[in-house]
Amino acid sequence: MVFEDVKKEPCLIANPNVIRDMGLRFYANVPMITHDEFLIGTLCIIYKINRITDSDWETLEELAKTTMNQIELMRSSLDKIDRLRTTNDYLDTASIDLA
Repeated sequence: MVFEDVKKEPCLIANPNVIRDMGLRFYANVPMITHDEFLIGTLCIIYKINRITDSDWETLEELAKTTMNQIELMRSSLDKIDRLRTTNDYLDTASIDLA
């Protein structure tokens, strides 16, 4: 999604970053989508001037992919920790029963 001039966009005109001293004019974003196709947000570029290059788009897309990879890695690690805790709890209970 690209807004060439955020001051002309009704949905953004009241945004504090647009109307205050920051003077933002340009906004572009790419979606962040999980491996199972669930949209969890966007990664964006904001500028005071209206410009985005092909290189900017590539960088933005790569940053979104990298961010999603890190989120997926964290999610996978948390799932594994959960499974290990469940196994440990089971083993603790089993060892008490054996005593």
